[in-house]
Amino acid sequence: MDMSQRDPKLHYQKRQALRIQGEWKSWIKHVIADWFMGRFWAFKYAALKERLYSVEFSPEAEEWSKPLPEEQWAKPSAELVELEKKWRKRYKRREKFFDMERRIAEAKAEGRYYTPVNE
Repeated sequence: MDMSQRDPKLHYQKRQALRIQGEWKSWIKHVIADWFMGRFWAFKYAALKERLYSVEFSPEAEEWSKPLPEEQWAKPSAELVELEKKWRKRYKRREKFFDMERRIAEAKAEGRYYTPVNE
């Protein structure tokens, strides 16, 4: 047989093998792309979100979770309001929040400093 001519059966078998190999490689690439490019996780997230939003709550739970009217909100104590005013003044003077010596001196002057005793 002349080398310039191709054997049709051999040519067909080689092309078939290359096609199968090419399909296999594209399938592997497709799976890897799905995993690493986030399609897999995007579908999982969407399914989870759909499942969570499809949950129905009882009327008691919906009533309980409504926000309170403004009249029922907790009011800060007078001590907390005074402390906030004091810290706002310090902030305007650009003092450090964790200035321990100053805080201890102020507490001693106000008579509310406690010294732990080492036993």
